[in-house]
Amino acid sequence: TRRLVREMEAASSVAAWAGAFADPCLLEVHARLRRGRDPLEAIEAIDSVARDLAERGPEPWEIESARNRARLAFHLGLSTASGKAFQAGFFEAVAGGAEGIAERIRRIEGVDAPAVAAEARTRLVPGSRTVVVAVPEAS
Repeated sequence: TRRLVREMEAASSVAAWAGAFADPCLLEVHARLRRGRDPLEAIEAIDSVARDLAERGPEPWEIESARNRARLAFHLGLSTASGKAFQAGFFEAVAGGAEGIAERIRRIEGVDAPAVAAEARTRLVPGSRTVVVAVPEAS
């Protein structure tokens, strides 16, 4: 986000997320570019961030920020009866059972910079991705 939105001013927003499934799944990165910006700029910036992660891993504050966001999202999802039911059903259906809820929290707490760097070297490589560029029609 920082590189594309603040430094380059190429995008108005950037978001990324991965699913919560038992097996490795997609990491989705979405960038909403400013009018007139070349999508290749965004792709190159995202590749640069992936290379940085693979070489150095994230900063300690980035790990803690990601953990805090994951904890918050998880706990907000359990704040209502319907949220609890959804989480239990989701984990039962796609993540190996409702006991996976506690396991997921333990795994999030155990993530460190070397683990992120290792995953980035393995998974965040141009040959293992699909890029979709959607351009709105002129009105």
